[in-house]
Amino acid sequence: MKPLLSVVAGAALALIAQSGARASDMPIKSNLSSPVIPSGWSGFYLGANGGGGWERQTFDQSFFLPVEFGFFPPGPPNQITTISGNGGVFGGQFGYNWQPFANWIAGIEADIEGTTIKGITSKTNFNPALPSLDTNRLETKIRDLGTMRAKIGFAPLETVLVYGTAGLAWGRVSSSLSLSSSPSLFAPLPPFFVGTVTQLGWSAGIGADWRLAQNLILGVLYLHYDLGSGPQTVTAVASNGSVDANILPNSTVRVDSVTARLSWLIR
Repeated sequence: MKPLLSVVAGAALALIAQSGARASDMPIKSNLSSPVIPSGWSGFYLGANGGGGWERQTFDQSFFLPVEFGFFPPGPPNQITTISGNGGVFGGQFGYNWQPFANWIAGIEADIEGTTIKGITSKTNFNPALPSLDTNRLETKIRDLGTMRAKIGFAPLETVLVYGTAGLAWGRVSSSLSLSSSPSLFAPLPPFFVGTVTQLGWSAGIGADWRLAQNLILGVLYLHYDLGSGPQTVTAVASNGSVDANILPNSTVRVDSVTARLSWLIR
């Protein structure tokens, strides 16, 4: 009996030892999952942005309204040469990134922005012919902006991209001019000129993006717009039918903006 028990016990110990050896050869499974690392910047993307901007318009000659009211002789011109303003900027962007090398990214982007950028200025001169103080009040608004730009960037980290960008730009600019006099020899007139022109130019800037997740990008972008120079000339007629106003000389429009952006990368 004892020899039989010894054989059984020996076989059991051999089995246990063999099982332990097999278990030690099997890979150990961890319950901790590895973090998901984004897989590059290449692909189409679209998103929205918002921020602020400021404008400056410069006229290549004095801005004035010569007044000819029939029985009122014209006074000296009210000289306005520059106007500045600021406001909000909001819109959307669409583009494509191409990552030909590990740390270098090239791409193209288009955007369109609505703005509340507005500037107001006025100039008062003494008119000895009446006599009176004549005041011109000029208001300008940047209605919207748009660009089509190339970009090239460098990724110092897998989730961080810094880039420069430049390309074509356009903007719609509205202007309003009104005249008042003191003492009030006539009632204040409504704006002589309320009109909108589209001006073309170029845009350039710098930006930085941070990939929050595999397809979600948070960024910030500074852009400078130079919308070139263009005339805004009109013949205006007042309610009495006698006002002749050759109003706006060429104006150079420049705008700067800083926006925060959120984009979705389409793989």
